[in-house]
Amino acid sequence: MNTLTTGRAKLGSIFSADQASRRVTIPSASVVVLNGTPFQLVPAPGAGKVLIFVGATLALKYSGVAYGAPNAAADLVVKYQNAAGAQASVQCETTGFINATANAIRYIGALGSAATAGVGDVTPLVNQPLVLHNLNAAEFATGTSSLILYVLYRTIVTGF
Repeated sequence: MNTLTTGRAKLGSIFSADQASRRVTIPSASVVVLNGTPFQLVPAPGAGKVLIFVGATLALKYSGVAYGAPNAAADLVVKYQNAAGAQASVQCETTGFINATANAIRYIGALGSAATAGVGDVTPLVNQPLVLHNLNAAEFATGTSSLILYVLYRTIVTGF
């Protein structure tokens, strides 16, 4: 079940922002194809609007069969639009998380946040969704656990 909570803040005469949280469940059939088919976390906001990723909590709900051990490149990230889109989050290390044999939890912040090793910025894309992507060229080996993400983001109405 996916749920949405919102609040609105007026940020001046140029634009306003809605901050929202969204609970998204990614079934195991989608987890094993996150490289080739990123999973939509937040739909495109509409013309003249951009999404700003704030952070996400990722929870692995273990259900009996662990995913195969990922290689070093198999990190999860939030991106705009699709696999080729701009990265909006820091990387979530999957070793010890995606292949856990019990429930597990991780948090990822936005690029440029305190969670990053350095300074970064993001060029938001107008009217594009946020998706979860596996950076590795290979997909995760078969497992049966779902991922539950609690995504925090802002919708900025640019006025242009």
